Amino acid sequence: MPIRIRGGDRIALWLHRRRRALPHRPVARPCGCGDRARRGDAPPSTRVTPMGARVGGLVTRLGLVLVLLACSPAEPVDYEGHGRLVGIDRRHRALEIDHDAIPGFMQAMTMTFDVAPGVDLESLEPDTPVDFTLHSQGRSLTVTAIRPVASD
Repeated sequence: MPIRIRGGDRIALWLHRRRRALPHRPVARPCGCGDRARRGDAPPSTRVTPMGARVGGLVTRLGLVLVLLACSPAEPVDYEGHGRLVGIDRRHRALEIDHDAIPGFMQAMTMTFDVAPGVDLESLEPDTPVDFTLHSQGRSLTVTAIRPVASD
């Protein structure tokens, strides 16, 4: 006698065949923990109460807010620096400066900085001591002002 399959049974049969065809995928099987927790006879560590679910959701949301605050861009800050102009790339509007330590921001090093559009690069020459203003916003560092100074 042929087996008659109804709509819901077809889906169950299809899922059963898929599970056999793909043994490397874990199969979710009901363990009954939820039923036991609702009845109250589950061990205390596995009980999920409505209050526990609310607290867990609150902790998750609070953690998400803290992560978003930590990843948000910092407020823009301007720093004053002194150094020696090593190289000028007028085409790409960049300066390489061997600068002294900038207190509260970075140690002394040689670094290439982008230059703001309003800064005049034509009057600058390599190997010149300079004072400069560095604008920091997030991860972006831009020289917004630069002035040649008398030799050290």
